[in-house]
Amino acid sequence: MRFLFACLFFLALSGTALACGSQGFLNHHDEAFADVIFEGEIKAIRPTIYWNSHSEREQVRQMELIFDVSSVLRGELREEPLIVGWKNSFGGYPKTFEEFTKRYGTRMRVALTTPRQVEKFCRNEFVKGIRRGEKYEEMRWSCDVARYGGFLDEERATTMPFILNGACTNPYMFHAEPELSVEEFAAIARPYGRILLGWEEISFRVVQQNLDYLSSPLEGDSDKLEHLIEESKKLAAHEGHFAFRTGSTDKEKAQFVRMISYKFVSLSDLFNKDPVLRERYKTPIDK
Repeated sequence: MRFLFACLFFLALSGTALACGSQGFLNHHDEAFADVIFEGEIKAIRPTIYWNSHSEREQVRQMELIFDVSSVLRGELREEPLIVGWKNSFGGYPKTFEEFTKRYGTRMRVALTTPRQVEKFCRNEFVKGIRRGEKYEEMRWSCDVARYGGFLDEERATTMPFILNGACTNPYMFHAEPELSVEEFAAIARPYGRILLGWEEISFRVVQQNLDYLSSPLEGDSDKLEHLIEESKKLAAHEGHFAFRTGSTDKEKAQFVRMISYKFVSLSDLFNKDPVLRERYKTPIDK
């Protein structure tokens, strides 16, 4: 139980760390949280401008993107043309439509979170704390899915879909020309397909192969958690993960176990809240 409490403590820290020191990458875990995945052509962008009193200049708060949808790979879309929100977490916003298409292309594959997910996973919570030596009490927007908790617009996300955009990652918008083969598209649309698997992709593979172990929350079930950890260690060693290379330290191994444990514990809780997520791990979108 001490180990599980440590996992949950780490989870709490992860949900609050929203400052981006460097760019991360989307992974298969993120894709599971897409209620809708479609391909279509971008037609227009509409930025929402606000005055930043600290920098004393206008800035983009978020954007609305307008698409003509050509095909839907997951979920359902009824609106045509489709209007979605985009609140970027890394790299800022294109200033013009031409700059947008240069960065992301004209015909794209796009993944969306929806108000259904916001209803299940996000809420305003009353929190207490200390800031600059002073106690405070305030309402704070919070999501169980730490990857996008700080990057959904809390006013609009309950009424319109948003581009899937994890904390400190680029959005799920990938250039997809119709003449590309499945293999060529996969090479573009999978920024996490690197030579060495990171712990996120290792945990995804282990979850895929052991879904029965996550049919109920892992908190309090140390046997199931230990099984998943051992399977992760084996895969990490086989794939040459740095924590299990010759000369790696006990600290590196312990950090790997903490990260992978946090992922398993949090996923089991999310699967319990929304069984649809668990089913998506059986059939990820790969083409």
